[in-house]
Amino acid sequence: MIESQALRAGEHIREKDLADRFGVSRGPVREALKILSSRLQVDIRPNMGATVPQLQPQEILEIHELRGAILSICAKWAARRASDIELDAIVTVARSLKKLADKANFDDFLAAAYNWRRLVVAAAHSHRLSHAFASHGFGSIAKIINVTSGVNLHMAQVASDWLKCSLALKERDADAASRAITEEYARDQQQLERSFAGVMQAF
Repeated sequence: MIESQALRAGEHIREKDLADRFGVSRGPVREALKILSSRLQVDIRPNMGATVPQLQPQEILEIHELRGAILSICAKWAARRASDIELDAIVTVARSLKKLADKANFDDFLAAAYNWRRLVVAAAHSHRLSHAFASHGFGSIAKIINVTSGVNLHMAQVASDWLKCSLALKERDADAASRAITEEYARDQQQLERSFAGVMQAF
């Protein structure tokens, strides 16, 4: 629940505020924060609460590459293990991405892309893979680095690749589904490296 909320780097997280927001006691919030801490998504310091860590460029590149590799395996396994109903849901969300890209609706597009990745990971029916991908977050790297240039073109490309992957999954073509994800993440990785080129020289 907490993971789906938009948290900004450096933001201080107070257990009481989250408990009040979700109408629960502080115990479940504390446990949720511990889970996020184990995934390196928040820093918890004794008597100081939790904060959202500020990711360095190299960390973002590593996360993106790991997520691409894991999602690629998920797609391969989903092609073999998913039910027809699960695959239909993946195709449906992929088609909605195309419509959202055409409307240039960035926030709704990110939410749908989040849902698409979640469905593909779930369809792999692997607890270990689900945990591995979730540990790096289901959200978009574009949101992390606040991409503002070339957004429409990027959405159209992602929508096309995710639909290609979805249709391959529907055909139970594991290699084609996996390849579509690998190609999309490789393109994103190159874009990220170009975006960070000047920044990373300082590290």
